[in-house]
Amino acid sequence: MAEALVGQLVVTLGAVLAKEAAIFGCSLFGMEAAALRGLFGKIRLSKAELEGMQAYLQDAERFNDANKTTAIFLGEIRCLAFQIEDVVDEFTYKLEDNRQGGFAGKMKKRLKHIKTWHRLADKLQEMKGKLQDAKPRKKDYAVIVGIGRSASKLENQALHFTRDKDIVGIPENKERLIGWLTGNRGDGLEQSSSKVTMVWGMPGVGKTTLVAHVYRTLKVDFEAAAWVTVSESYRLEDLRKKIAVNIGNTEMRSLAESIHNYFQGKKFIMVLDDVWIMRMWSEIRNVFPTSNCTGRFLITSRNHEVSLLATRECAIHLKPLQSHNSWELFVVWHCDTSFAVPACTSV
Repeated sequence: MAEALVGQLVVTLGAVLAKEAAIFGCSLFGMEAAALRGLFGKIRLSKAELEGMQAYLQDAERFNDANKTTAIFLGEIRCLAFQIEDVVDEFTYKLEDNRQGGFAGKMKKRLKHIKTWHRLADKLQEMKGKLQDAKPRKKDYAVIVGIGRSASKLENQALHFTRDKDIVGIPENKERLIGWLTGNRGDGLEQSSSKVTMVWGMPGVGKTTLVAHVYRTLKVDFEAAAWVTVSESYRLEDLRKKIAVNIGNTEMRSLAESIHNYFQGKKFIMVLDDVWIMRMWSEIRNVFPTSNCTGRFLITSRNHEVSLLATRECAIHLKPLQSHNSWELFVVWHCDTSFAVPACTSV
């Protein structure tokens, strides 16, 4: 999936940027420092562009059987992600190569690689431009949900679109989640005013797909329901705004109070998708009421540490599909898809 590839690439770019301080702590030539500074700048911009696109890709991939242009778009992004990954791999390899050999050999390689840094920076600039050019195509996908509805409603429906046949190899996890969220587990948690349920695992294993399916199944049983995608680079105020928009509140003043009042006295389910750090929960928790309500929080994360937020071990570690399940999923999509994804071409 394009989203999983982009997610992994964002992590890789972050790891490369983490080396920046150490590299500039060494003695560099003037031209070498300028070339590397330019390249790191392009890497940083590419990472920001991909982070902004990542949440959208999670939504768009649910529609790749409903609109041919969506599949073309996803194929294009996948190709660009592979090309960016190639640039990062070459940079990492040649940066390591600079450290090999004697003093004279190292100096010769460093001078030779100055042109390489400029060339790789130009490649990233070109690919970033193509990513930006792809942005307007997002508008093409809103029409498949409906016309005349607000942008927030379109995004909300796109996020929760999933099909029964996509849940391959994990029906038992679906039943476990439903049991925890509805209280059918016989351990005294039925009367709990608040419960946190977790689904965690590496990118691309189907966390969001599973949770979206369960959410769609159960939300009719709750008086209030909301879903927001958090992501690594979340801002608390933006997160509050997303929740407010989800519950139909267009008043942007006193967001925390508005959200608290809306859920007060209700049986509600709240999905927080793609949570990266535990701190997010402590920051957002106080906007929800803690008494006179029944709250069910369903959180997805790629990090084990975040899964520790779960109530009484209500956490599922979602692992990659077994080979026979992977084949089953491939057959489902292959037989149900009547369009072709364009082949990658080099830049």
